[in-house]
Amino acid sequence: TDGIREGIMLLTADFKILWANRMILKAYNLSLKDIQGKFCYKITHKVDAPCSGDDACPLTECIAGKQDAKELHVHYDNAGRKSFVEVTCYPIFNSEGQPGEIIHISRDITDEVEAKEKIKTYVEELEKTKDKLSAQLRELESFSKLSVDRELKMIELKKKIKDLETKT
Repeated sequence: TDGIREGIMLLTADFKILWANRMILKAYNLSLKDIQGKFCYKITHKVDAPCSGDDACPLTECIAGKQDAKELHVHYDNAGRKSFVEVTCYPIFNSEGQPGEIIHISRDITDEVEAKEKIKTYVEELEKTKDKLSAQLRELESFSKLSVDRELKMIELKKKIKDLETKT
């Protein structure tokens, strides 16, 4: 599993880590002995309870639904650096047909999430610029209309003056 770029863990149904590949160990700067038997949420989220709320737990979903489950999570390494991780859990069924162990695969998508956020920011900035330029264009069009109307009025007045001068 050394060549696999995703983090892989084998978990028990009660969230304990049985095994992890090199990517997981490297990401958290830990050895297999350091994490075996520890709760996955303690290692990946630095919290004392399973994920919940906005950070839904794919392991809980996997066990409850007896099928694979995927979630976007925020994980923190030992230095406290934040990363966005797509986590997918797959059940391994025991002899009673229940999920006994779970394969937990995590893929770091931080670059993708940050790129999407940058694009969103750029689009918002472009929209603001477009709105500002549209307002300026309307102003220019209004000024142009006033200027042209004024010039046409001047031409008309000059013509009337010339007509008056020729009549006298």
